[in-house]
Amino acid sequence: MKKIILSLGVGVLLFGGGCIRQQALAPQSPQDQPTMEKQSDWKTYSNTPEKFEISYPADFVMATDKSRVDPTAIFEAHFPSTYVTGTNLRDAYVAVRVIPGACSMPNWFQKQTPVTKNGITFQVSTGGEGAAGSREVELQYATEYGGKWCYQVALVENYTSRDMYRDADGNFPPGTPAEFDAEKIQGVFEQVVGTFTFTD
Repeated sequence: MKKIILSLGVGVLLFGGGCIRQQALAPQSPQDQPTMEKQSDWKTYSNTPEKFEISYPADFVMATDKSRVDPTAIFEAHFPSTYVTGTNLRDAYVAVRVIPGACSMPNWFQKQTPVTKNGITFQVSTGGEGAAGSREVELQYATEYGGKWCYQVALVENYTSRDMYRDADGNFPPGTPAEFDAEKIQGVFEQVVGTFTFTD
């Protein structure tokens, strides 16, 4: 599986000499951002041992210990099927990971401008991987706490490149899934990140 780097604006993913264009994930606004007002029907997840809480839309699907896609996630909530049906998106979810030590990022991720939300400054990075038309991209907000722990709040999107559906003439045949609404998904994610707070 080849690693790829996503840049701001439109990223170019390289696979075997060809290139597929895909809109990259990037923080929507680099300046300081205030606490987000969660919607009245949102749910709140609190983790006392790890000393944080985060809120998310009521229609999100919380993963259990056995159903988590990300084995390193403490919290994992998936976007509902309404974001997936009829599109090339297979799955999108928000994950919180607590990693020992200083925050770092995989060498195939690209560092973006830091963002401050709720008085918490996050290191922001984007990256992904893919093979045979399958893509996984991640927008990650990371912050250190207590001098020895790294908290990562991440948006992960798994989807199929629409180019896989093109016919011999380069056209999309009838029934080709629509491009998923990445901007809408990221907007919800930014709201979720805005509710993240430490409880100690």
